[in-house]
Amino acid sequence: MNSRLLVPAIGLTYIVVFGFLFWLRREGLPLRFATEGVILTALGTLGAFTVGVGPISFLIVLYLITMRTRILADLGNFLVERGHIPEAMLLFDAANRLVPDSLGKMIVGIDRGVALVRLGELKESVNVFQSILDSASIEMPVRYLAAAHYNLGLAYMHLGDLKESRKHFLAVLDIAPETVYAIGAQTGLRKQTQMPHKDESSSSGENTGNSAGEA
Repeated sequence: MNSRLLVPAIGLTYIVVFGFLFWLRREGLPLRFATEGVILTALGTLGAFTVGVGPISFLIVLYLITMRTRILADLGNFLVERGHIPEAMLLFDAANRLVPDSLGKMIVGIDRGVALVRLGELKESVNVFQSILDSASIEMPVRYLAAAHYNLGLAYMHLGDLKESRKHFLAVLDIAPETVYAIGAQTGLRKQTQMPHKDESSSSGENTGNSAGEA
């Protein structure tokens, strides 16, 4: 095949393959991802025929641009797991500045909220998770809604508000009973039997939060 024709072939294959992966994960095909993929493929094809843009260079640029939000979120989670939370927060903030789509914004928000729980910034994490749930549409993948409910329940539990915590743990069991978040919610509900009073609850920022990518 002519090397210049590889660019459009790679672009279209990329869109189809990642679209299929999104479908397997029950996320649907993000409109912005598809739109950016088509536009970049058109520009890459033009570049291949005019200035000799190579297929490998094109694929790297295509991936970095269309997956920018998730790449930064994954890097942020990597830093969180290693205790570098302030640096991770910078990456989450950068991801939000790169104009993510609604799903990408939700993923970054959940990851940011988990980092806040681990920092012990419980009230701020509650605001983050509640904002995510308030703005979530019915098309949002269930596993991300479950992640938001679970981590919000966890934050409330650390704050000692067991009523609100229980409400969100039960929401996880209702909408996503077969996920890892349901297991965490069941564990949280059992722990609440040992936390009868608000002033006896822990606010230690224990590393039990789950990021969006850990479903």
